[in-house]
Amino acid sequence: MASRSVLLISLLAVLSACVDSPRSTAFNPQLADAAISDGRASDDGGSDRAMGDSNLGNASDAEWTALDLGAPDAGRQASVPPAAILGWDFHKLVDAETTLVSQGAWPDFRLELADHGTAIEDNGLRFTTSESVARLRGETSRITRQIVQRAEFSVAVVFATDGSPQATESHRAPARIFTWSADTSERNLTIGQRGRDIEIRMRVNRSTSAYLNGLLPETMEGGSRTPVIATSGEVLANDPDTTAEMRWVHLVLRFHHEEGLSLWIDGRAYEPSAIGREAIGAGIDNWDVSFGLALGNELIAAEASEAGRESGLRPWSGIIRAFALYDVAIPVTEIGRSFERGELPNPDP
Repeated sequence: MASRSVLLISLLAVLSACVDSPRSTAFNPQLADAAISDGRASDDGGSDRAMGDSNLGNASDAEWTALDLGAPDAGRQASVPPAAILGWDFHKLVDAETTLVSQGAWPDFRLELADHGTAIEDNGLRFTTSESVARLRGETSRITRQIVQRAEFSVAVVFATDGSPQATESHRAPARIFTWSADTSERNLTIGQRGRDIEIRMRVNRSTSAYLNGLLPETMEGGSRTPVIATSGEVLANDPDTTAEMRWVHLVLRFHHEEGLSLWIDGRAYEPSAIGREAIGAGIDNWDVSFGLALGNELIAAEASEAGRESGLRPWSGIIRAFALYDVAIPVTEIGRSFERGELPNPDP
């Protein structure tokens, strides 16, 4: 009888511990893969507003893993929302060839991986060398015309870095996570990493060379031009209280011709300065239909010399787990929900 009492007391203690334990709210790319640390808002006119409960705290040490995200599930469809015109869920494409057909609504586009340092692994598409790049092949002018006509778009990326600063020594320009450009001097859009922060460059309907490169000339200080949006506070830094080797990030860039441009990192919004908002108000009618799209590096003209190629590289080091481009501005509420789910946003749930 005494042994039964001891057993009953032990069971009640276990159940009590389970009930009292706080529920983890860590983001992870496959519902429970890896944690993300809290974002910090920009001090350059950025907003400090968070998406309700989506500004999640850090997971416990036990929930952080050294890039132990689990193997891809080959038996499931890729989780690219139907509303995305382009999209890839890379961690489910580990057996793919070097050319990857889009899993979005427009399947007549494909990514071509460079031979050097670009590879599909269990956790996604990894970029490791200065020449790593994934270029979009297909009629890219069609994409540009669609975006310009609708005057709205969204870009979503789930990616990981090791927390190290990037593009701070050899190039002052940001390393390219995603670019829609001709080269280092002209672009429609770029999502880049400088140090441990994110920079957004976007062409707006003004004619100066800075605007054509996605920068704001009115904010020049000592010859420096600023991006349309820039975070501060090292939002991509690893949490020092964990042992994780990589840190997963949920990023969404949203534009609407009436509502403007906003950047969302881990469910928290960053917005342009007043000067940036005014420039963005001019619209995107001058986006160039000839520009290409790429992940992991800058695009370089085929006729560029060897020296020109080397100086034009803007390599980013990390893993992209999933990417999607939409011709709609994703509802803000869905951005927060998709972060909580650890998925690409679905504007038409």
